[in-house]
Amino acid sequence: MPRAARASGLLAVALALGARQAPQSPAFRASVDHVAVDVVVTDRHDRPITTLTKDDFEILEQGRVQTIANFDLVSIPAPHRTIDWAAAALSPKVDVATNTPPAPISRAFVMVIDDLHIVESDLIPLRRIVTEFVQSLSPDDEAGIVFTGHSSLSVDLTRDVARLGGVADHLREALGFGEDALGTTSAGGPVIPPLIFENARSADLVLKNVAESLAGSGFARRAIVYVSAGSVAVVAPGAPSPAPSDYLFLRDVYDAARRADTPIYTLDPRGLVQPEQAVRGGIGVIGGIGMPDASGQRRLIASNIRHQQDRLYENAEQTGGRAFVNRNDLPRAVDELIADSDVFYVLGYYPDPFAADGKFHAITVKVKTAGARVRARAGYVASEAADTAATGPARPDAPTPMDRALGAGVSVADVALRAAAAPLVPTPKGMSTVVTVEMTYPPQPAGPTDLTDDTDLRILALDQDAKVKVSTDRTFHVTGLPVGANGTTFAMNDLVDLPAQPLTLRIGVSSRLLGRTGTIQVIVDVPKATDDRLQIGGVALGSTPGPEATQAFDVIRETVPFQPTTSRAFSTGDTIRVWASLLWSGKDDTVDATVSVPDAPAMPRHAATVVGVPSGGEGRWHGTLDLTASMAGLTPGAHGLQIDAHLPSGQTATRLIAFVVR
Repeated sequence: MPRAARASGLLAVALALGARQAPQSPAFRASVDHVAVDVVVTDRHDRPITTLTKDDFEILEQGRVQTIANFDLVSIPAPHRTIDWAAAALSPKVDVATNTPPAPISRAFVMVIDDLHIVESDLIPLRRIVTEFVQSLSPDDEAGIVFTGHSSLSVDLTRDVARLGGVADHLREALGFGEDALGTTSAGGPVIPPLIFENARSADLVLKNVAESLAGSGFARRAIVYVSAGSVAVVAPGAPSPAPSDYLFLRDVYDAARRADTPIYTLDPRGLVQPEQAVRGGIGVIGGIGMPDASGQRRLIASNIRHQQDRLYENAEQTGGRAFVNRNDLPRAVDELIADSDVFYVLGYYPDPFAADGKFHAITVKVKTAGARVRARAGYVASEAADTAATGPARPDAPTPMDRALGAGVSVADVALRAAAAPLVPTPKGMSTVVTVEMTYPPQPAGPTDLTDDTDLRILALDQDAKVKVSTDRTFHVTGLPVGANGTTFAMNDLVDLPAQPLTLRIGVSSRLLGRTGTIQVIVDVPKATDDRLQIGGVALGSTPGPEATQAFDVIRETVPFQPTTSRAFSTGDTIRVWASLLWSGKDDTVDATVSVPDAPAMPRHAATVVGVPSGGEGRWHGTLDLTASMAGLTPGAHGLQIDAHLPSGQTATRLIAFVVR
């Protein structure tokens, strides 16, 4: 049985740190006392109403009408892209991460696939749902996919449609242990009430953690898409049942979703379901015509189906979402689900009176148009007064600003960050990885000509089960850094020994000069040096001109001979230096490698022969590719920097990195 309630990178920090650190409250960055409210308004047929003005809305807090200070209508064209999945998989990949705040029209969707309550016969409709979901996203949207039972298949928030769409090809791996409408996990298997409760609780916890992880994000609109057939666990507290109720856990889910302003949309992959379709074994389990128990078994299954559907309806209604059950046209249901967030209003107000108490404050949004249906956030969590937080000695176990920022679950943009990770040198258990983080100080046109600062850099490497595999802390002293009118960037580095597996690097940077902390997430797949195939490990890029070497460069000097850049935007006058790790096995101790830009035939291919050194046993090799390539002659726009490696035996490996020429 797969272990439930696991987490992708989106959830890893919230689960790994939640036991010792308080989660960060939802943040409204414009001001400590400014509240933003996204509101969906539809008619009786769930069609959006787009003609409302500020005067048509009313916000009440504690029964008191609030003055609406900001008002915007956001309308996002429904793209419904036709995606060439093969081409998307081969497209250049962005190998850096940034915590730049999302655009005003950018939304965040997290699809939670409840494989604990979906049976394997629903594989095909589930594939349709995932594919349609990805194709319905806007290019500005970010999305993630999380499983309740199989963390290894989850995808963190991304705009990479190939990664998201690739989940559809691996859904079979997730199915096979889910409960059917009788509460069994195998054909003819027994009903185990404690397992029914545990599976329901596990799904509840995943929903709760996703909502809490989205709470601190800067997206104007976010939602959870919960794909599930629903549990047969009894929800009502005190109801007669051989298994305990998960009522308290569901209540926590609803509370977390309301606080995070994250509605839950539920989608049943079974469509318009009949009893024989809802259980393993079909009609044979129910019993054939003339069998004495057939009608009773059918009635039991039908009753359980209604219970499952009622649960999905409640999940949606309690959080401001919509339920899509008993719908055979699943692609259309997905389209309607996404379209529900295509048009929404954003209202902003300053609470009067404002209480900086760190507590949840309920609000009500009303529309004066007759017949209008309104779905809006249920409230907000107020910030805590600064003087209150500073009064008295700090508790030894009190979370620091860095703790709170890392515990937010999504990137915190209070300090502008950009980061990249390059596994470069094999170790007995993985790869020694260069992590480069660039922090940008805001413009200070009237300030000093240089600055002095102490910056703290913390890195947590988390696996797909939310376990911290590696953690590091460093402090860098910044002295005499020139400050320009457009801001100044300072590069920091760390050298981290990472195990050979997919990891999420959660990176935090605190600036004592700015009094702020920012975080960022980097996904890195650390290769196995013992693998027999030819592999391109990490790639570090430098540029001329590029970042100046500082004391932060000393940390990685013996691993890479230049300060890597996290920028992937270059000019035609730049020259790029490519430093890549190659791993292979066999009798050949050399590899032929090239660097090129495939969409620019005029740019010459740069070739080199990489000589290997023994690594990790007989017949295993490691080498470093070191080449430079001029950007001269490239046209402005998006390109891909391609690294190819070839062994005499015929093995090949390719890496394509996205970059832009300005």
